[in-house]
Amino acid sequence: MEKMPNRVRAKIFLPFQSLTPFHDALLKASFVQQEEILISEDKAKEIDEMLHQLKRGMRAIFTYYDKESKLYRKVDEVITKIDDINKNVLTVNNVIRIKDIYSISIEESF
Repeated sequence: MEKMPNRVRAKIFLPFQSLTPFHDALLKASFVQQEEILISEDKAKEIDEMLHQLKRGMRAIFTYYDKESKLYRKVDEVITKIDDINKNVLTVNNVIRIKDIYSISIEESF
């Protein structure tokens, strides 16, 4: 039996990743992209009133438009800061642009 060359043998132990781009393409295709909904003046006032009620440490549920994925996201987050200068709401896991917020509901703390 003939011995296999080392460089050929080494390829056997390399991780097989040729399908990674395929899986990434499937993930992107599995989401239906959404158009951003223009909110009414009344809805904008409602969001503004809710933003003024938010304080650091509060939990709130945000529905916002993620421009990168072109999807609406709904997250339940703890607020760490309201950044009036950059117009963002900073949470433990996200930075949400105020102009992308579609709805806010404040969660009761126990």
